[in-house]
Amino acid sequence: MEDQLLMSLEYGREYRTYFHIAQTWGVNESTVYRIIRKVEDELMKSGRFSLAGKKHLFNLENALKTVSR
Repeated sequence: MEDQLLMSLEYGREYRTYFHIAQTWGVNESTVYRIIRKVEDELMKSGRFSLAGKKHLFNLENALKTVSR
C-alpha cells in the first residue's frame, strides 16, 4: 500500500508519465494507471481530497498570467 501511495504521489507531484513511473517501479503502464486511479478514487471518497474539475481549470480567473517585454 505504501508503494502504491508513493507511486501516486510521484505522478501527482512530478507529472511523470505512466511509462516513466512504470520503468522506475518495474511494472506495466496499465498497472501504474490502475494503481493511480485506485488511490485517487479512495482519496476522493474520504472527502479530504479533491481534484479541480474542467470548469475550474478553464475559468478565466484562474488563467496563468504572462509577462511580455
